[in-house]
Amino acid sequence: MKKKILLVAIIIAGGLNSFALTDSPVLNTLEVGVESITVKVHVTRDEAPVGGATVTITAGGKTIGSGVSNLKGQATIKIDNYDGSPVDIKTEMKELQTVILQGAILKNSSSYDVKMQKLVDGMSASTTIQIDNNMSKVVEKSEQKLQKLEDKKEDATEKTEEFKSDAENAKLSKEEAEKAKADAEAKKEDAMNEAEQHKSEAEKLQEEAAKKAEQAKLNAEEAQNETEQHKKEQAEKLKAYEEQMAKEKAEEEAEEMKKEAEKEAKKAEKEAKEEMKKEEKEAEKEAGKAKEAEEKAKEEAKEEEKAAKEAEKLAKEEEKAAKEAEKEAEEAEKLKSKLEKYNKKLEGYEGDLEKIADKREKVDKKQEKLDKKMKKGKLSPEEAKAEQDKINAEYSELDLDVSKVNEKIEKLNKKYKKYLKQ
Repeated sequence: MKKKILLVAIIIAGGLNSFALTDSPVLNTLEVGVESITVKVHVTRDEAPVGGATVTITAGGKTIGSGVSNLKGQATIKIDNYDGSPVDIKTEMKELQTVILQGAILKNSSSYDVKMQKLVDGMSASTTIQIDNNMSKVVEKSEQKLQKLEDKKEDATEKTEEFKSDAENAKLSKEEAEKAKADAEAKKEDAMNEAEQHKSEAEKLQEEAAKKAEQAKLNAEEAQNETEQHKKEQAEKLKAYEEQMAKEKAEEEAEEMKKEAEKEAKKAEKEAKEEMKKEEKEAEKEAGKAKEAEEKAKEEAKEEEKAAKEAEKLAKEEEKAAKEAEKEAEEAEKLKSKLEKYNKKLEGYEGDLEKIADKREKVDKKQEKLDKKMKKGKLSPEEAKAEQDKINAEYSELDLDVSKVNEKIEKLNKKYKKYLKQ
């Protein structure tokens, strides 16, 4: 929750959006100072997430927040009473180079990428990346402008009490409709999430089914195994390559992290400027329209009543969308069930093809023996022909078996055609 400590402007209390409904202006503090925020730091090494890394955030030499990255490399850190001042983000992990982002400006829900490197000979134990920011100038400029607006508003008139009751009643109706809308949106969101999950699972099964169907039509390919010596040599090469790339990549990734952190700082500055401008506009608007409040209060009450009806209409539309999302989730679940049945059948046919491939290897060995005998002249032409006929018959029988299995696969594909990716 923000604490009101920095800037002061005249905000006229009341239930309307544009005007005051009280008899006198009230001084309220703008919420731009200290606040409780949550930030995320994503830690990676060579594009892979790093779990167990310690992330510490300090301001003025004092720790204001810390966390440890999870298996996905993400550390979520909550900071109480953050005043918008520059901070240092320090990320540490055993056997990796420590990374410090210095001078970062935080904002709620901001995210920072930290890319770490393995410590190798000749590398510094830590690297510091300086982040530039101009947050203090933004706050100072807005503070001066809002003070001027405060001076202008001191002469504003307050005559709108008689329409306060109508406006409050309309606002209550609007709040009830908005609550109904929010409930429907939540229901819609849950249904959409469920549908999205089923869709994801169904799409995965579709891809697997398509791959398996394609693979089932192909002949078994001969696998090649690497020798232990080759693996050992390759491992040594990879180790040397890793050390070389770590040294070359450290500076590049440090620059990239600096840019990302500066981007977040600029984004925070931009949002601060926009917030200040918004508050300045509101103050200017209040100063200019205070004299018209009595005239326009009745119109504002009507607008609130109209808004309440609109909110009620939107709530009904959201409820309808939620029902459609639930229907989509049911269809996705049905598709998932069909594809599971398809995969089970297809796996059985793949097993049949593997058995046929094993038999073909045995016939291939018979053919090799016959070829050797013929090469050495150990058989008469009649004997060679007789043995070759037997082998050819076995090959034909295997081809027939493959054809039968492929026919079954084709029938299976036709049966589940509408459930498979085309």
